Amino acid sequence: MIPAPRILVWQPVVPKYRVPFFEDLEQHFPDHELVVNACLEMEDSPKTVVENRPPYNLNWKIPKFLGKSLPMQVPTKKFEWPRKGDTVVVCGHTKLLGTVLYLLVRCKLKKIPIIWWGQSFTFGSTKSWRIAIRQWLMNRFDMIMLYTEWGVQRYVSAGFNPDRLIALQNTVDVKEINRVIKQVTETDILSTKSKYAIPEGKNLIAVSRLVEKAHLDQLIRSMPVIQKRAESPVNLILVGSGPVGDDLKQLVKSLDLEKSVIFTEAVYEEKSLAPLFMMSSLFVYPGAIGLSANHAFAYGLPVVTHDNYEYHGPEFSYINQGVNGMTFKQDDEADLVRAVCEALDPETLIKLQSGAKASGQEMTIENMQKRFTKAVDTARSHAYLSS
Repeated sequence: MIPAPRILVWQPVVPKYRVPFFEDLEQHFPDHELVVNACLEMEDSPKTVVENRPPYNLNWKIPKFLGKSLPMQVPTKKFEWPRKGDTVVVCGHTKLLGTVLYLLVRCKLKKIPIIWWGQSFTFGSTKSWRIAIRQWLMNRFDMIMLYTEWGVQRYVSAGFNPDRLIALQNTVDVKEINRVIKQVTETDILSTKSKYAIPEGKNLIAVSRLVEKAHLDQLIRSMPVIQKRAESPVNLILVGSGPVGDDLKQLVKSLDLEKSVIFTEAVYEEKSLAPLFMMSSLFVYPGAIGLSANHAFAYGLPVVTHDNYEYHGPEFSYINQGVNGMTFKQDDEADLVRAVCEALDPETLIKLQSGAKASGQEMTIENMQKRFTKAVDTARSHAYLSS
């Protein structure tokens, strides 16, 4: 009996935002077995949020040598590696480099289609020799799936074959957010305002771990000037917790902003986040932005963030200046004030909110799945043509 073909995906972990995509993918390939290979947890990554059952195979770990993690995933139980008829999709993560190389060699020897899935670059990492090695390795794959169209264009400009590049347009579960929004009532919003003692006025919101690299201190220090220049009262809602939380609260106290800068602590459930987003006017984030831009757009919130793309996630490319968001010069608090105040102008705000809503509804899990399917079909044709 010929075994059913498989789509084997290697991921570091399975974070919450990726689960809807894999669920949609599994339904779209009824004649294939989808297997998502991942670890339960990995250093500097969110924890896996699913159980160890199909389509997830969580029997993987990162081995250590002399107390340090090695750059590979290894199975903790017997595992059947890729065979003829399978398609392999591997996350191009530096911490999985050993696994990536092993799978690439194995797939090339056995003429098995293999796809690289990853960011066009890692924010904050711009060393030319690392980029050169990464691009040399990526060019060995049958297909390259990048997060965004902007990333694809960068690689085309670098000499990559456009026929072997595709943008997934990485996003969040917009359908689920739309469902939650419909369930939120005015009473829910008023109740949330009362719970966190949020005063009247326009609200800025930031959702983030309270860590130094988020640069939320810049936003807090900018608040007195923003409030002075704005036509109406302005509050700041900070959703999250983390190691610099106490420092940020002390900064708020020193600036006498305790009534207008509200800390909610960490909020994870969408139904609890929704009222906070829905009562806000802008999503403002001075640090490195990623999928939180999509999250804001799904609620129709424009995004204000800094302008240095090398220190953002790939989703920064979704921000269109003056259409669905505004940017300011990195680490320039005066320019941060300028961008926020311009965005809060009533006519500008209406325009930006309309653009943000349109952007949010364009990028969906369903569209990601269609692009993934196209990548699989193209990789198979490339692999078989070279066999």
